Amino acid sequence: MTGRNLTPAPFFSLSANEVGGEGWGEVAGTGGDLTFTTIGWPAIASVSLQAGLQLSLQLNGTPGTAYTLETSTNLIDWTVRTNCVMNPSGWSEFVETGVTNPPARFYRLRWP
Repeated sequence: MTGRNLTPAPFFSLSANEVGGEGWGEVAGTGGDLTFTTIGWPAIASVSLQAGLQLSLQLNGTPGTAYTLETSTNLIDWTVRTNCVMNPSGWSEFVETGVTNPPARFYRLRWP
């Protein structure tokens, strides 16, 4: 298997050819090209408190990719808060309404 363009990028291209008679590395019977998309690490880029007890989280990730935003009060037990899809620029915003004073609230963004 050989690779081209394997530097960090949103797309990679690999070529696979059959080696021996066992079909190892065989793609579509005779070898061929295989293209796949990498998914970047998501990030909570910024957090800001808005008027009316609202917390705004600016999320960053791979454009068009769905990520899961989770919350926790102890960093051990996590609950899905919402799913979000990044816009074509790789951004999404989540607004937590009715923010009061919980003991602590942590957020993480993950894929899948």
